[in-house]
Amino acid sequence: MTETPAPRRAKQLALHLVRVLLFASVLCLIPREQEALNAARALAPETPVKLERLLELFPQAASLSETPDTRGRREVFDTAGGALGSFVRTSPLADDVIGFCGPSDTLIAFNPEERILGALILTSEDTRDHVAAVRGDRSFLSHLSGLSWEEASLSEGVDGVTGATLTSVAIQEGILLRLSGTRASLRFTNPIRLIDAQTLFTEASSLEAIPKSSSRWRVLDAAGAELGTLLRTSPAADAIVGYQGPSDAPVGFDAAGGLTGLTLLETYENEEYAV
Repeated sequence: MTETPAPRRAKQLALHLVRVLLFASVLCLIPREQEALNAARALAPETPVKLERLLELFPQAASLSETPDTRGRREVFDTAGGALGSFVRTSPLADDVIGFCGPSDTLIAFNPEERILGALILTSEDTRDHVAAVRGDRSFLSHLSGLSWEEASLSEGVDGVTGATLTSVAIQEGILLRLSGTRASLRFTNPIRLIDAQTLFTEASSLEAIPKSSSRWRVLDAAGAELGTLLRTSPAADAIVGYQGPSDAPVGFDAAGGLTGLTLLETYENEEYAV
């Protein structure tokens, strides 16, 4: 039975429409793949890591994947092409996380089961003696070993290395920033207290955290009226170093937005300068 022209045209039109939709879908996928590739490249330093530097964590390393994946990870292979694991670097994402006087580029290595093998300081612009102290503390560099990417991204850190506190804390902050994508302060971990606000607002009776902000609070009196706002300089200003280190100095603003003053809570600065 011969198909009539009308149904034949309908089928041809439907087939043409399917082809157009498939072509449009491919066109939509290209920008997304390009965006993912660009994002991965943005997480990968321009200066490649030398293979020999990886031997400390991957003794059988023979080659690396040519391009990073969407998380910026590079895979590591043995001579037979077998997967040994992968790694990421804190640079360039954490290049503005300053220790005593400069940033550090830290490599975080993962095994094939995507558990952390350990960490390795590749380069650092911090003080040579401080970096040497951190490199010499094997327990510090291995404190995340055994954790998954997600578990490590929620870590609260460990005590800094004695004699290299700022350098070691900055390295931890850089690792957390790289794994979580969120900047956190491990330098000033004590919470803001009401007594801290009362140094700037004598009638303060309570503090109310401002939503979607980890460093701003509304200051209220006993009747619940807003007296103003308290802004904590940490972690936003943690990289601003004075003579010897950063300071946490909350700033007060009245209800009209005028500056009421600031107070010094904690500091790494020399005592004679901070007092």
